[in-house]
Amino acid sequence: MTGKLATVMFSLPLMAACGGGDSADSAAGAPVRGVTDTEIVIGSQNDLSGPAGLLGAEAVNGARLRFEEANAAGGIHGRQIRFIVEDAQYQIPRAIQATNKLVNRDTILIFEAARKMGWTDVSFVGQNASYNKAIAATASRAAEGYYAFVHIAAIYGDDEMTREVARWYRSFTDRFGSEPGYPAIEGYRNAGILVDALEMAGRDLSADGLMAALESMTDYEDIFGYRLTFGPDDHKGVDESVLTTVVDGRWVTLEESVRY
Repeated sequence: MTGKLATVMFSLPLMAACGGGDSADSAAGAPVRGVTDTEIVIGSQNDLSGPAGLLGAEAVNGARLRFEEANAAGGIHGRQIRFIVEDAQYQIPRAIQATNKLVNRDTILIFEAARKMGWTDVSFVGQNASYNKAIAATASRAAEGYYAFVHIAAIYGDDEMTREVARWYRSFTDRFGSEPGYPAIEGYRNAGILVDALEMAGRDLSADGLMAALESMTDYEDIFGYRLTFGPDDHKGVDESVLTTVVDGRWVTLEESVRY
């Protein structure tokens, strides 16, 4: 069969085999786009500039690190991964851009105004869009007590980590010159899911084989300790959230498995 090999869509959209290729699908004898005898092309359309550029660039770097690791280990059944990224520039209607600005750039001002108005008995709750270390660490401490439901908890350099997570943290910092935030964690995990699915699909790669491999991951655990479940009727993977809050200028996890 022809067509694109597509992985499930997460915060970092990944599409396997986005480019042309000249290998053959062993089942149908037809070319599989983006797959040759020596490489697999993986494409991502992400926001590297515009209002969401900081989040998108970090997520891409997280994925890039995982693909580089796979290539250094010999690739996928002898094929190297070629990662292509297109900048979507967050081109969306102005109303949505304004909402994003409110969440990402003006969150601290909202907190500060609320404190000045005496709203000390009000709990503010957000999600991934306003979950970053800069908001937590603002000098005015206006974000103290702010809650967020997120997919993955932020990791700080002085946190206790497993050996594998500590290796990942050092690798990201050394490779990109900055500490990883939650977008880097999600990008790395999503790329890892794709790498594992490609390995499971085998040398005779096809769209159906890749999708079957993804849907067979019924109890997938990433290096950070989070579990995901996929299936023919479940492509979202995640059905739990992490409840966090700001304490002394940093995010602190209150509950790791809030199910929904």
